[in-house]
Amino acid sequence: MKKIKVLLTFLLLLLCITGCSQESEEAKQKEITIAGSSSGATILKLIQEPFEVNNPNILINFLPSTGSGDGIRGVSEELIDVGTTARKMKESEKEQYPNVKEFTFVKDAMVLAVHENVNIDGLTSEQIKKIFAGEISDWSEVGGQEGKIILLDREEKESSKILLRKHILGDDLEVTDNAILINSADAMNIAIVETPNALGQTSLGVIKKEQLNIKPIAVDGIIPSYSSVKDGSYTLTRDYGVVISSDRADSHIEAFVDFIFSEHANQIFKKYDFVTLDKK
Repeated sequence: MKKIKVLLTFLLLLLCITGCSQESEEAKQKEITIAGSSSGATILKLIQEPFEVNNPNILINFLPSTGSGDGIRGVSEELIDVGTTARKMKESEKEQYPNVKEFTFVKDAMVLAVHENVNIDGLTSEQIKKIFAGEISDWSEVGGQEGKIILLDREEKESSKILLRKHILGDDLEVTDNAILINSADAMNIAIVETPNALGQTSLGVIKKEQLNIKPIAVDGIIPSYSSVKDGSYTLTRDYGVVISSDRADSHIEAFVDFIFSEHANQIFKKYDFVTLDKK
């Protein structure tokens, strides 16, 4: 009986040690929550696996994306750890959220892309303005085969639309009522792929990453590419970044930001034609 009691005591002690050890390991596990720009999140997902392999005690959790502005606000209010952005912070946002630090890590071409059945390679700025205004409504009017242009548009607050207004459309152009409003980057890509005669706004890097069967078109004779983004000749570019709170000193968040700017991450981004930037 005495031997049995000793054995039971030993087993209970072993279970306790094992359980405590597991609890200790779980306590070391850190999670990084990310939200904001959906396009920015798509880019960061390229490096999620290698980061987690190099940092086995840190897990990346991508929450539903609702836009750059929400990512910035979410970080400021500590609702999330990292916000993704598809533009630089506005001066008003810097004033409103002084505790937010931003880091731009890649440049990407915002492209106008068409469904595979559209047989044009480029448009001029003037033609693009007339398509958005509804003054040009058929591909035959811009050198393509006959077919009604299905214009896919984004909300005014979205980075791609802001960029389009800044460089081509202008602030006062009224978009035709025939345009179809698309509410997310992922939905836009699906719509261009699946809608014959479609014209929409998307990311050059994401087209390559997702191997989308759509065609980016030249604007004023400039083809969107890695080289034309890097040398500045293609001007419809977006700065993708991350924002973190300056009020927090979490080593696991800092480790993730450092990894974004590492040579390992840079090589992955360049594979998909994103132009990488130094950490500033």
